[in-house]
Amino acid sequence: MPLECDRAPGSDGPFYFLAMSEAIASLEDALRVRLLDRSPHGTKPTIYADALLKRGHTVFDELRQGIRDIEFLAEPTRGEVRIACPELLSAGLLPATIERLSRRYPKIVVRVTQVDTTTWSSASCRTARST
Repeated sequence: MPLECDRAPGSDGPFYFLAMSEAIASLEDALRVRLLDRSPHGTKPTIYADALLKRGHTVFDELRQGIRDIEFLAEPTRGEVRIACPELLSAGLLPATIERLSRRYPKIVVRVTQVDTTTWSSASCRTARST
C-alpha cells in the first residue's frame, strides 16, 4: 500500500519535511516500532504503518462525524439526510417531499441512494453510510 497524504499549501518546503520527519520519529519512539523503511531508493511504510493507516482512516472518519455533530448542535437547521429507497419511490413521492423539506430547511443536504428491494439488506445501508 503506497503511503499517501494530502498536502497543505506550502507543504513542499524543507521545514514541512523536517516537521513530518520529527513527528514520525516521535511516533516510532512512542510505539517502539519502525513505521518507515528508509533506504537510498526511497521510503516505504512497514506493516506497522499499514496497520496504523488502516485504523487512522477510521479515526479521521469518526473525527469528521464528530465535527458534523457539533455543527448540528450549533445550528440544528443544517445537516444531512440520507435516504435509501427503491427507484419507484425515488422517482415518485420523494422529489416533492425533498423539495418541501429543502424549502423549509435550505441548509439541509439530502442524499438519495436507490436500492434494489430484491437484494436489499440493512447491511447495505450501513455500508452506504460510510461513503
